[in-house]
Amino acid sequence: MTTPPPFAPRLSPETPLRRAITAATRIAEPAAIRPLLTAATLPEADRQAIADTARTLIEALRAKARHKGNLGGVQALVQEFALSSHEGVALMCL
Repeated sequence: MTTPPPFAPRLSPETPLRRAITAATRIAEPAAIRPLLTAATLPEADRQAIADTARTLIEALRAKARHKGNLGGVQALVQEFALSSHEGVALMCL
């Protein structure tokens, strides 16, 4: 890395994170995506736990809907969880 000229001093100290960001500037997309995909992949146990939780929530909503007048699955979800909430958005993404 070059030394900045005296009229343009470095705004923040050089840190390992800053060096990594600078090194990643203008790299090819396939090279940038590879480590991100690895980092974003959940272990199988976590994926299974997430699926189990989603299944339990959906089954509970369906059972509740049957008692309330037989709303459809999506209608029951929208009625139970507002789309402006994190839970509503997460369930709609499943």
